[in-house]
This record gives sequence, structure tokens and C-alpha cells, in this order.
Amino acid sequence: MMDPELRYKLPKVKDVMSSPVIALTKKHTVYDALLTFNKYKISSIPIVEDDKNYSLIGMVTECDCLKYMAHNLFYDEMSTDSVGVIMQKDLVVIERNMDIFELEELFQKNRVRHAPVLEKGKVVGSVSRSDILNHLETFSKEVLKYRHDVIEPLELSIYKDFDWRAKEISENHHFNSLN
Repeated sequence: MMDPELRYKLPKVKDVMSSPVIALTKKHTVYDALLTFNKYKISSIPIVEDDKNYSLIGMVTECDCLKYMAHNLFYDEMSTDSVGVIMQKDLVVIERNMDIFELEELFQKNRVRHAPVLEKGKVVGSVSRSDILNHLETFSKEVLKYRHDVIEPLELSIYKDFDWRAKEISENHHFNSLN
């Protein structure tokens, strides 16, 4: 069990979330979503009302977009469907003041990888498991004074004879090819 004093020092969602958020409206097409995923290197996009409040109405993930695009390309059925066709409407939303362990618990319970952060009904950020992992590393080092010798990962490559070989990664941590 965690020391109660330490719990107050835990990073909150507001400390780890990404902001500002890239969003789309139902006027955007699935192809627009594809372009947005690729341009901004994001994995989910909030869908908001096309009004001045930009109220959250859904979410589109890379997986949603991939399924749609792959199906339509395979069957040569490309269309200009709205993101509303593929958006998820049953959403898990996050509060800014939730700590990262509560957040991860919520992610596990609901089987999600990312979620919008709302404040007073408006999207103010987005948070993902990657955001949590990045901050857990920092938290472990700074707050818990966690120390141990880091064991470097192995780099695996396949040779012409299909025999797998392993090689320790160089001291400068660059992934070099095995030649």
C-alpha cells in the first residue's frame, strides 16, 4: 500500500494530458480522420459539435479508421462517409484532477487506451497509456528515488538462413542493424 503522504504528490491527469487537442466535427469524413491521424501522429480524435461550445459527441480511434478504410478499399467502395459513421458514442471521459493510478484503473476497467479530458463539459485535453508510462518513469526516478542498474534490451534480427541472433545494444543506445 502506498504511503498516504506520497499519494498527494502523484501526478494528476492535468500534469500528464496532451493539450491542446486536435478534434473533428461530423462534417469531416473518415478520410479526413485518416489524414489527421497521419499528420499529427495521434491515436484518437474527439468528435465535437459544430457549434461554439464544441461539445464532445464521440471519439474515433486509429482502429476504427483502419477497419473502415481496409474494408472499403478491399471492396472498392470508397465513399465520403462522415466520421459519425465510425465514431464511438459510449465514451469514458476523464477528470483533470484524477491521479494517474486512478486513471490507469479506469483504463483497465473499461478496456480503453486513451480518453478525452473534460472540464465543464468541454474537451480540454487527451490522455493515453503512453502519457501515463512516461510520467511513471519520471515519478519513479524523482519521487520514489527508484534506482537499479538498467539492463539494456536486445536487438533481434533475422539473417538469410532465418536463424535468429541476438546482439546487445551499443552503449550509445542506438538501434544498429546486425550486419
